[in-house]
Amino acid sequence: PARVEALNQPLSIKEAQVDQQGRLSVASAERRLAMSPAPATSADGRYWVQIATYQLEHIALETQQKIRAQGFVGRISTAKNKKGNTIYLLRVGPYKSQADANQAKAIVDAALKTKSMVLKK
Repeated sequence: PARVEALNQPLSIKEAQVDQQGRLSVASAERRLAMSPAPATSADGRYWVQIATYQLEHIALETQQKIRAQGFVGRISTAKNKKGNTIYLLRVGPYKSQADANQAKAIVDAALKTKSMVLKK
């Protein structure tokens, strides 16, 4: 729903990019979605958006800073993989509804060009 709403909003002249065949660039709408405000989190929420799992802490921290620029508070937690190595899980949330989590997912995916996933607690 958030992605559809963002794509249906009019583009400013600055955002609009038309190719040689006169088609509007979809990337412009994706960039606008990436600039959408983050949905509100809820302390008693049950839905999280897992952005990625990293083997290196500094990469998780760099990505956390990128999503902070989008208005999200990323949480990094650690776990052990099957080999016993520490991995770093980057998540945002929790969200009270799956709709809010899906909206956050769409914004994060557009901003980071990634494929995050919604998890239920």
